[in-house]
Amino acid sequence: MMSNIRLIGKIAVLLTFCGYMIFYNSLGKSCAAQYLIIDKSEFTLQVWEQNAILREYPIAIGKNSGEKTCVGDMKTPTGNFSVDEILDSRTWTHDFKDGKGEIEGAYGPYFISLVTGWEGIGIHGTHLPESIGTRSSEGCIRMGNDDLLELKTEYIYVGMTVLIKE
Repeated sequence: MMSNIRLIGKIAVLLTFCGYMIFYNSLGKSCAAQYLIIDKSEFTLQVWEQNAILREYPIAIGKNSGEKTCVGDMKTPTGNFSVDEILDSRTWTHDFKDGKGEIEGAYGPYFISLVTGWEGIGIHGTHLPESIGTRSSEGCIRMGNDDLLELKTEYIYVGMTVLIKE
């Protein structure tokens, strides 16, 4: 069964075939397509290329379990999404409403924005490395800052497919 045929730029088409993603260049030859699988139950983010895991990282997810149903529910959404943009977040601050006020570096060095249907959901670093491996975010996926830098430098790209599953 074939689905999700999309034009990427002017020279490539992405096909999802039997669960595998394949890029075809303008010459009709396939080339590797990388994608992310985020497993909420395992607290992992995996970089995949076709049917092989290239890299796995520990993560933190939303404080509350289950499917995201409304803004502010502190849940990480599940589904098939894509990377929208990659933003420098080193100067961003955030008030976690814990009495500590605005925290500098709360998002780490980068914010990888995801198209999820929910505003502000993404993959980012943290000022609390001890939160990795826990339910502690407001719905985003948190990574250690060094891991995030590696992900950004080695793997991530705008348009990349991201599957978030329970």
